[in-house]
Amino acid sequence: MKRTSNALALLAMLALGTTQAQLLEQATPQERELLQRALGISDAAQFMPGALPAEIERDFGASLKTLPNLRVIGSVVQGAPSNAYGPYIQSHLVTTARAAHVEAVMTAALRQTGWQDKDSAVVASSRNAFTSGSVRGVPVTTYLKGERHLSYFSSEHHGTTSVTLSMDRELSTSTSLALLSSSLARPPLANDGASNSAPPGGRRTPFANGSLPRLAPPPDARVRETGSRASTDFAKDTATIFTSGSAEHVFDHYVEELRKAGWRLTGREVRSNGEVVASFDVRFQERDLQGRLSMTSEAIQPGRFDVRLESFGR
Repeated sequence: MKRTSNALALLAMLALGTTQAQLLEQATPQERELLQRALGISDAAQFMPGALPAEIERDFGASLKTLPNLRVIGSVVQGAPSNAYGPYIQSHLVTTARAAHVEAVMTAALRQTGWQDKDSAVVASSRNAFTSGSVRGVPVTTYLKGERHLSYFSSEHHGTTSVTLSMDRELSTSTSLALLSSSLARPPLANDGASNSAPPGGRRTPFANGSLPRLAPPPDARVRETGSRASTDFAKDTATIFTSGSAEHVFDHYVEELRKAGWRLTGREVRSNGEVVASFDVRFQERDLQGRLSMTSEAIQPGRFDVRLESFGR
């Protein structure tokens, strides 16, 4: 019980702004195992204590090593490089350099290695023309390089500057809402009659193989997958949508896409926290299910919407 309590305390630190790398570095081996499960890190190799992954080392390693008293806390890497969505990387470092000096070093390194400031870069497509937001009041600068984007932020406290680098892949406008891994292999339910009936012998296909339909994004929107979970009675996919359209336009678009996929709208509400929720009746593999679409807007980053799509047994 004590190990669980300690791990939960560390998770509470995550909610207050501590990075995953910091948490895992502080944890005991037993706590680290619990944290990895709670954070969705399935492989211990995905946490690299005291090290930078090749993607960060290649572009920034030499420059970062010029910072005084630099200490690499560690890195978290989620998603294999061969994954179409690319890996998600977060590295955390501390140095006794002032934040202004760190920023100057990082800016020079980014320029030398071909990264462009997202706010000033000349881009060929509107999908990349979005302003940077901020995380818990700490300024964030987002940079583009090919299909990848990198967010960098730092904060200075009692003579120490903390630096966090987060890198992942930018997705194209053709990416559908959610449905990572195996669920992407299934076409929309409306176009796949076989997915609505049990296979020979009555054995049912797991939810991950098709209970959530693949949805086209709104026109001119950019979609970034953020998570996927499924079991025999539950499926959930989440994504972040970036678009110049209104919240109502985005939500109505996905409600209509679900209707086309055979989901029947049964209710719609706006909750006190601003979250918009739509409920559906769903028929899948001769089972009556419930579906739910929910969306929140990001106040500090206009044009960003976090969307969740779920299906579950009654």
